[in-house]
Amino acid sequence: MQTLTLAEAAELAGVIGLAVTLATLVGGLGSRWLGGLRRRAQLRRLAELRTEGVKIRNAGASEVTDLSELASWQKRYDIWHREAEHAIRDLAEHEAIAWETIGSTIAEDSVAGRYLVDGQARAVLFMTADLRRLEEIRRRYSPTG
Repeated sequence: MQTLTLAEAAELAGVIGLAVTLATLVGGLGSRWLGGLRRRAQLRRLAELRTEGVKIRNAGASEVTDLSELASWQKRYDIWHREAEHAIRDLAEHEAIAWETIGSTIAEDSVAGRYLVDGQARAVLFMTADLRRLEEIRRRYSPTG
């Protein structure tokens, strides 16, 4: 069995330290790159949800004329809302909390000034606020602004 001299042990420790440092650096860069890919996919999902939400909102504003159509529309909205909330939770917990506290509408939320049947106007107004919030969150996290 061969024993190492003090100088050889110090050199070996230096090589091991360098290897660990390089492995950590490569791992960190790889993790950051994968995180960027994941964030881009999440932002793309928010954009898709916003597009889908606009279609659902517009259908609510123009196609629903009675209570049976309203129930079907409300079901589509509820499914969409759950998916949007889940996508935001995947992106950032504090954004999900902000999403849950949306509770006001402003004048620009009205859909062509229309008042719809049996409380539907309120749902469409809140959906517009949801869409605006989705876009705000996407812009906040997008690397391009």
